Amino acid sequence: MDVMTAFALKIIASVCMAVDHTGAVFDTPEYFRLIGRIAFPVYAYLIASGCVYTKDIKRFFIRLGVFALISEPPFLFAYLWGYPHYLNIFFTLALGVGCVMIYEKVKTKANRWVAVLPALPLLLIGEAAGVDYGAAGVGLIFFIYFAGPENKAARAAVLTAGLIIIYRGAWVCFLFAMASVMLIFFYNGKQGPRFKWAFYVFYPAHITVIGAISFVLSM
Repeated sequence: MDVMTAFALKIIASVCMAVDHTGAVFDTPEYFRLIGRIAFPVYAYLIASGCVYTKDIKRFFIRLGVFALISEPPFLFAYLWGYPHYLNIFFTLALGVGCVMIYEKVKTKANRWVAVLPALPLLLIGEAAGVDYGAAGVGLIFFIYFAGPENKAARAAVLTAGLIIIYRGAWVCFLFAMASVMLIFFYNGKQGPRFKWAFYVFYPAHITVIGAISFVLSM
């Protein structure tokens, strides 16, 4: 039975992300970080799905880019007190949407597969720039979109393959991340309550709070 709305998925992903970031900054048990493995695949799926249904994908891309820039100072602040440094997740999400934009720009019925190629340099840019989850994270968003977010079998296959690549060798992390595939499998395609901006703001807000607490405790 499909019981998961987009709102429910966002709530679960946000909680798991906050637990993960708490574990990254503070000396917490390892399961804090393991729980956090659930968050990114859910966000990757929701961004890919958002590319299908958005009325203006350019605005979607710009919005993610703006929040990437807004989020980087608090992200760096948290890093100063223990957070591992790479570009924050909004950069990854924005590059994933950028891949979709390029693909849709050059795609025709005859060249659907060939149209993938011009989008791939953004994966390399993400890796070189050091975005969260690197090229694999950017590619996961794009290939979920390419496979069809509304297709349960396709999205499960792409998510599983992507997580194998991201967590190659780290099988405990992979197993925790696979919980996201089960959650997304029960997604019913409905939005649920709409608090779009709240989820955007939550990222820089909660990192700021975590960084501030870590700073105070280190004094």
